[in-house]
Amino acid sequence: MAFLYRVSVGILAATAAGWFALAGVGVTAAAATPDAPLSQRSLEALEYSKDFGVSLEQAENALAIQAKGNEADIAGQMENRLDTAFAGIWFDNQTQEFVVPVLGPQSAWLAEGELRATGIRSGEFRLASADRSWNELEAAQERLNRTLSRQRVDGHVLTSIDPRTNAVVIEVAKEAGPVVAAEVRHARIQVGGSSETRQGVSRNLAPRPAACQGFNCDPPYRAGVGIAKRGSEFSEADCTGAFKATGIGTGNRYVLSAGHCAVNTLGTKWEAYNSNRKALELGVTERAYWGTSGYDLVKIDATGSEWDAASWPALVTEWDPKTLTITNPAKPITSEAHSYIGQYACHTGITTGTSCGYVGEMGVGYEIKYPERQVIVRNLVALNGVCIRSGDSGGPVFAGSVALGITSAEDGELAGKECENTDFYTQVTEAADVFGVTVAPRPASWHYDNTPGGTLTSKPAIASSESDLLDLFARGTNNALWYRHWNGGG
Repeated sequence: MAFLYRVSVGILAATAAGWFALAGVGVTAAAATPDAPLSQRSLEALEYSKDFGVSLEQAENALAIQAKGNEADIAGQMENRLDTAFAGIWFDNQTQEFVVPVLGPQSAWLAEGELRATGIRSGEFRLASADRSWNELEAAQERLNRTLSRQRVDGHVLTSIDPRTNAVVIEVAKEAGPVVAAEVRHARIQVGGSSETRQGVSRNLAPRPAACQGFNCDPPYRAGVGIAKRGSEFSEADCTGAFKATGIGTGNRYVLSAGHCAVNTLGTKWEAYNSNRKALELGVTERAYWGTSGYDLVKIDATGSEWDAASWPALVTEWDPKTLTITNPAKPITSEAHSYIGQYACHTGITTGTSCGYVGEMGVGYEIKYPERQVIVRNLVALNGVCIRSGDSGGPVFAGSVALGITSAEDGELAGKECENTDFYTQVTEAADVFGVTVAPRPASWHYDNTPGGTLTSKPAIASSESDLLDLFARGTNNALWYRHWNGGG
C-alpha cells in the first residue's frame, strides 16, 4: 500500500491497556517577526532559506514548526507512544510538515494524538501508511551489515534506514564495480522487500573520523571549543568538545565528546585553552567507547576542574570560520531530543566553525579495521550539506536551543569540498542514556498510567474548564464512566 491519509481524533487520552496522564501540553515556538532586519534573523533561517530556495518568511515558518517538535522531542515521544508499531518520523521540507508512517488505524490514532499534544496543528503534519516497523528494519539492516561487512570496511557500501520509503537503504559507491553490485543483490534477497539500493556520489563511502586543529574561548566551558589530551605535543586542540552533562544521581559534572579522540584510554587528563592559549585543566576520562561496542563516545569528569563553575548549564558557541569571529558566545541549551529525517540543524567545530544542514539518513554505521583493533560504530545520524573537516570531531549538533548529537565522522570522499560534506553524529539522547547523565531536560509528555486496568469501550473525551485543568472521560466494559483529572502537576 502507498496511500496517504489523515484522521481526526482531537486531543486524546487512552488505550485499552490504560490511561495517558498529561504533563506539559502545548509546547509552542513563535516564528521570528517577518519584518525584522537581517541582522536579527537567525543563522538557521538564513541557511535554510539558502539551502531550500525559499523566502526568509517560509524558512522561519518551517523552523517554527520543527521547533515545536524539537522542544517536545517528538521523535523520542513518538517511538515511546507507538512502541513496537513505531516506523519512524520525518519532516517534509517541501510541504513543511511532519510525516509519521503508521502501520494501521490504532497507530494512526495514537500518532495524531501525540502530534496534537505537542502543539503541532492540522496542516503541519500528515500520516502515511507503512508495512514494516522500525524494529523490523533495524533487524534487516543488521543482517545486511553482517553479509556486507567486507564491502562496508572497503567503503563500497553504506547502509541506513529511511522512514520515507520504509526501507533499509544500501548506498553503493561510485565505480564500485559489477562484483560489488552482484554481492549487494545477493544480500538483498536475504531480507526480502525491506531494502533498496541507491547510487552514491562518492568513490569511497566509509565515514572518516576527524580530529586536530584548534579554537579557544575563556571560561565558562561551552560546547564547540577545542579540547586536548594533557601533555600532547601539539599546542592546539585535538578535537572539539561537545555538551556539558550532569551525572544522574551523583551530580558530577562531565564534558562529552567523541570516543576516538580518547582512544579508550581511561584516566587520560584533558585540558582546554582560554583565549590567551593558556591550557586549563578540564578533567579526566572516566569512560570511553571506541572499538566493537558500537559507540564513539567519551565522558570526561570535569568535577572540581579549572573549568568547573558553580552553575553548570549547557551552552554552545557559534562562530564564523571565515572571519574567526564569535557570532554567539554562549547559546543556551534548554533540552535534549531525538533526531528525525528532514530536521534542520547546525553543528560547531574548531576547524570549520558553525554551519547548518538537514538530516538525510538515520541508522548509519561504519567499520574500520586497524592492525591493532577493529572499530564498529552504529546508529549514527547523517547531517548533510555542512562544513566539516579534521578537528571537528566531538563537536555539538543542535537545533535552536535543543541538543541533538555529538559529531563522530565526516564523509572522507568529500573532504575537498568541506562545506558540501556530511556530519555523522551520535544522538545525544543515546549518549546520555549510555553514560547515565543528562545534558538538559527531556520534555514532559503524555505517559501511561496503568492503575485502572480493564478495557475501554469508547474513545476518550476531554474537557477543560480553565488553563492547566483537564478532565478526561471514557466508558469501560462495565458500562461505567471512567474519569481522570490533570491539574498541571503531571
